[in-house]
Amino acid sequence: MGKSTASEVIQTIEKKFDVTLHNMAEKYCVDYVAVRQGEILSFVEIRQCGDLFSAYIPLDVTKNATILQMLTGKPVVMFMQWPDETTWIDLTQQFPYIVGGQKQDDAFMEVEPCAVIPKTMFRSMDEIEV
Repeated sequence: MGKSTASEVIQTIEKKFDVTLHNMAEKYCVDYVAVRQGEILSFVEIRQCGDLFSAYIPLDVTKNATILQMLTGKPVVMFMQWPDETTWIDLTQQFPYIVGGQKQDDAFMEVEPCAVIPKTMFRSMDEIEV
């Protein structure tokens, strides 16, 4: 995602929900933790989608989202910046998966399972409560 687009989405989330987004370590596969007055409210992934119909999310992201939710009891959501709007989805629900492209450039023939999430599954920013 372009840095300016990510910054705009972060600012929108922080202002709309009165939270601060803190960067998470890469090992968690989720970008941010949303905090208000020292309390963790949720875990947040932010993505930009060039496709107008579906988002493709690596299995690692949905797997770790489910683990985070199970261990903490906190929601794990993804905000998706589409060309025409910003939407969100709960990352801990079940999705259909396909075998995607190469996981890493140096791992020839290694493929990665990806969730295929149709845009119709995403919800409006007005439909989220914190």
